[in-house]
Amino acid sequence: GTDSRTKQPIAVKAIDMNNINNEVTQYLLKNEMKALQLTNHPNVLRAIDIIQEPDFVYIVTEYLPNGTLAEFIQKMGSIPEGQAIEIFKQIVEGYDHIFDLNIYHRDLKPHNILFDFNFRPVLSDFGYCEITGFLPPPSIKYNVGSPGFMAPESIVSNMYSENS
Repeated sequence: GTDSRTKQPIAVKAIDMNNINNEVTQYLLKNEMKALQLTNHPNVLRAIDIIQEPDFVYIVTEYLPNGTLAEFIQKMGSIPEGQAIEIFKQIVEGYDHIFDLNIYHRDLKPHNILFDFNFRPVLSDFGYCEITGFLPPPSIKYNVGSPGFMAPESIVSNMYSENS
């Protein structure tokens, strides 16, 4: 989309609330919205607005035009060491910021790291995040994340903690 005030490109995630029909999905959506409202760091996706309507929620964020880290790695084949160190450093700085806010991403993978206009890596997709102390967890156990990127102990125990 385009911001009507600034004429700058924006990204809009439209969520059909008719599909948010169980306790876990509602919980995860609330966490995602809260995480985006709390964060303020150049290496973390910036929320511009969250619009809640009866049938839809619209999460408006900055537009990150330069693809994902996964696409970048696939295109490059390999990344020169100095560039890889700088990318990793910025990812850690973004994660340190959210960790300080008691936000645990829980699905950090190359597909969820986007590049902005300056090719700065930005953590995105907080759909599986957990925020300590924000909401009581759902009464049912659930496991989230991408299996190829999950900590083995979270798959085995089906539970997350600050240590996993």
